[in-house]
Amino acid sequence: MRYDKEILFVTKGARTYDELTGDYITMPAEKIVRSAHISDMGLEQMNLLYGKVVEQAKVVRIQGAGPVNFDYIEIGGD
Repeated sequence: MRYDKEILFVTKGARTYDELTGDYITMPAEKIVRSAHISDMGLEQMNLLYGKVVEQAKVVRIQGAGPVNFDYIEIGGD
């Protein structure tokens, strides 16, 4: 199995209040890059496991443990 694709575990930046300007500042998002093996889950398998499913799903495998806290995953910019 090749871990040839890169995925990003993204944690949104925290919003903090700046007392000098009176504005809220959003910190930049933190992105952790990991190598992964990505494949499509077949419709037959999804219907067998979850019932009738309309959307496509991806199976992402990484080596070792991934980050514990993250908001979303980016695969190929999506």
